[in-house]
Amino acid sequence: MSKSFSLYINIDIVYIPTVNSQHYENCKKALKHHKHVIVEKTFALTVLEAKELFTLRIINI
Repeated sequence: MSKSFSLYINIDIVYIPTVNSQHYENCKKALKHHKHVIVEKTFALTVLEAKELFTLRIINI
């Protein structure tokens, strides 16, 4: 995910098939740009990361 999501105005959803250690950062980046996310499991490695992603999603609805 090297390019900024802001360049992709017409994209509504992002599929993240990266390795587990990259899921959290990639999800976070997509959610901050108001994108829907489909991610391979596990989407976060810790409970704290999972809670942060859920909170970020709720804020960006």
